[in-house]
Order: sequence, then C-alpha cells, then structure tokens
Amino acid sequence: MQMLRKMIALAPMALLAGGAAFAQDLPPPAAPYRDVEGLQFRNGVWVANARDGAGDSMQILIAPVSGHVYAADEPSRLDKDAIESSLTAQGYQDLDDLDFDNGIWRSEARDSTVHYVDLIIDPTDGSVIASKRGRPRECSDLVVQGERDFAHGAAALHRQFHHRAGRLVTPLPP
Repeated sequence: MQMLRKMIALAPMALLAGGAAFAQDLPPPAAPYRDVEGLQFRNGVWVANARDGAGDSMQILIAPVSGHVYAADEPSRLDKDAIESSLTAQGYQDLDDLDFDNGIWRSEARDSTVHYVDLIIDPTDGSVIASKRGRPRECSDLVVQGERDFAHGAAALHRQFHHRAGRLVTPLPP
C-alpha cells in the first residue's frame, strides 16, 4: 500500500519529465509571422502580407491543405531537375511550364488519368501542394474539331437549301 502511494505521488513528476523530453524532440517552430494583412486566395494558394520575426515586411503564401507557410522571397531548396524527378516519381507526365516564382514551383502536367492539371509544388521536398484538374487535351481538341465540323456542315446545308429554293444568300462564315 505504501508503495502504491509513492507511485501515485511520483506520477506527476514522471509525466512532467516525460513531457519535457517530448518537447525537446519537437522540431523548432516555423518563423513567426505577425501583422498578417490582406489574406486572399489567389491562383491556388492563400497570399498575404506579413512581418517576419525581424520586423521586415514580406509576402507569404500559405498552402491550402497543409497550412504550410512559404516566404515569397525564399529561394528553392531544390533545383528544376529535382522537382521534375519528384513529379515524375509521383506519376505526373508531360511536364510543361515548370517555373519557380514567389517562393513556390508551378507546372502543368498530365496525371495518371490523362487529365492535364495545374500543379503547385513545395520548394523544399517537391511534393504537390495543390492541383487543379482540367479536361483532357485530347478530348478538348476533339470537341473543338467537332464544333468546326458541325459549323462547316451547317453552312453547307444552309447553302444547299437556299440554292434549291432559288434564293441567293450569303454563306455563313466557317
């Protein structure tokens, strides 16, 4: 019984000591930002003006899902080749317009479902922060071609109909 009392008495100290050890294992916090103003969602990320820990004014970008903060004036930790390799390993193909601007990478690519997507890429590890899917280019090209064929066919039918009726009409533009 006396042993149980000692264990109960020592339990809070053990928890505090364990908590201190746990706190030491945590990574350092991200750079503190204050005076955040003008928060707007633009081009797939949250954008705002803020002051860093030194009081300098800067633009920050915030990932929409993870909430990770990127300073717009920070250089990328990865070069273009490393970003391309990372995206290829993630299953993206036909990378186009891969550019680093305002602290993040952006690119157009084709995903595993053959859809073209606009990607926003983390400059520290090459992971995709956000993506926006578009229609497959092959499908959109067919739709445009189909619309052209339909317009040409309609114009031809229009001319034939009015020619047979004995009327002179101006043809529809192609």
